[in-house]
Formats: sequence, structure tokens, C-alpha cells
Amino acid sequence: MAIGTTASSDIAIEREEADGGTASGWLTLDNVSKRFGQHVDRTNRRVYIEYVMLAGVNDAPEQATALGKLLGRDHFKVNLIPYNPTGMYDGSSRDAIARFKSVLDRALLPATVRLTRGRDIAAACGQLAAQV
Repeated sequence: MAIGTTASSDIAIEREEADGGTASGWLTLDNVSKRFGQHVDRTNRRVYIEYVMLAGVNDAPEQATALGKLLGRDHFKVNLIPYNPTGMYDGSSRDAIARFKSVLDRALLPATVRLTRGRDIAAACGQLAAQV
């Protein structure tokens, strides 16, 4: 998990799973809402979750349900990012992403899907670096 802030008090969180596990060992998804609630109260700005969609890793409807329950609709917005295959993982299918987003929509958690460009010619984000 990476957390960054800018001078304007924007916060970005990167996470690859929705089950409450931890990548860094110090911040779990279970306390994200509590931790950033003060930020939202202070700045009146939502926290955006950049959620990279990995086929068979974090794209199950049950994981979307868990994410929706965990975050709620008031302080967070989720940006679903289709992973551009680089060899280590496969990106989730469009159908899997649509199902995931549908679950978030039913939970009233605002969510968008990032557009991908260049994937068909292996020139999307991350793909060129993987070929070097």
C-alpha cells in the first residue's frame, strides 16, 4: 500500500486486494475509513481508491461486496483500473470489471472504470517498460 499527500491535502491510496490484508504491515483496509475520516472532515474532499483489477486475484463479486461494506459511500470513490498484462498477472476481463462495478453501484459506493488505450498493441501503461 502506498499513501501519498500533496500540498493541497489530496491523498492517494494504492491497494491490490479488498480483503483487509496489508501490504506494508502498518495500515489495513479495516482502518482506512477511520484514518481518513478526519481528512474528509477537515478538507471536505473524498478519498479516491485506485483499485487495479487483476484476474482471479481481486476481481470477484464477493471482494467488491467486502470493499463496499468496508468503505461506505460517504467518504470514498473507487477508480477501477484495468491491469495491462505484463507477464506476471492477467488483467480482469471487461465482464469481470463490469460485474465488480455493478456490486459497488448497488452498495452506492461511487466508482468509475479507467479507460485503457494501447493495450491491443502492447503499448499501454506498464507494458512498454515490461518489454525493455
